[in-house]
Amino acid sequence: MQVVFLILAQVLMTAIISYIALKKHASIQSEAFLVGLMMWGLLYIIRMNPFTPAEEYFLAIAAAFILPVVILIVIFITFATGRVEIKVVNNKTYIDEVKRKTFHLIALALFVPKHLYRQIYNFVIDGTYATFGIFITKRDEGFLCLLLFAVALALLMLFTFIEFLRLNYKPAIFGVLLREKELNQLASYLYSAAAVYLVALLFFPHDDIVAAAIAIAFLADLAACIIGKKCRRIALNDRSLEGFLANFITGSLAGYLIVGWIAIPASLIVAILDFINGASRITINDNILFPLLAALSLSLMTSL
Repeated sequence: MQVVFLILAQVLMTAIISYIALKKHASIQSEAFLVGLMMWGLLYIIRMNPFTPAEEYFLAIAAAFILPVVILIVIFITFATGRVEIKVVNNKTYIDEVKRKTFHLIALALFVPKHLYRQIYNFVIDGTYATFGIFITKRDEGFLCLLLFAVALALLMLFTFIEFLRLNYKPAIFGVLLREKELNQLASYLYSAAAVYLVALLFFPHDDIVAAAIAIAFLADLAACIIGKKCRRIALNDRSLEGFLANFITGSLAGYLIVGWIAIPASLIVAILDFINGASRITINDNILFPLLAALSLSLMTSL
């Protein structure tokens, strides 16, 4: 039997994102893509029931603990920036865009040895049993996915609420992280949280595929930004050959350290589709598109 919390959270987030997409029409391709993925995630939860009831109780408890911590961080960032109104940094300059992309370095945490995450997993599972009396059978595979999903769930819930407030009531939240074009549309940090959430859900319990997909997408995107905008010589619209190569090489190296050689063709697929996405101006947000493409590519490679 499923726990209602996860389904209700998914329904609420999907409804809010859908409302924003219908109301704003600012980035309809990206927002429609995100809404479709969220609906797919909802159906996946209902039909596939990937988590045990005990794990779903754990996710509800984890969200209750993680959310206050993240809220405090958001409040600190908001006051630390000294914003009394939204002032968007002009990200048309190279330095501004690179600074904005540095949050992708969080993917470096995925290179921490898995046995350390295993210890964290054992600690929180044992703590859940000791505190709430909920017995959760420990997984040999899928423990990293569960931890990532728990954090991403809390972040996505909070970011969805923040975006609803920001786009409707204009509070001074995360203004320094926004591009000018994001003033009236969903911000990239929500797409990033949604990407981790959906990859950890849809590819559960394959820890290595999920970790490699996130590392490939986030770090390759960062490298493509740094190299592609600095060494832009051969270019087509918003993409360059230099950025394509940086994307492919960085993704291959990052993925190889986690899953081996299959990361190379997967990274090539991501780099090619990234180039097409930017060059043709399809404009689907790469923060949501490329982690899913990387995970799907890696999954196909492992099945060959």
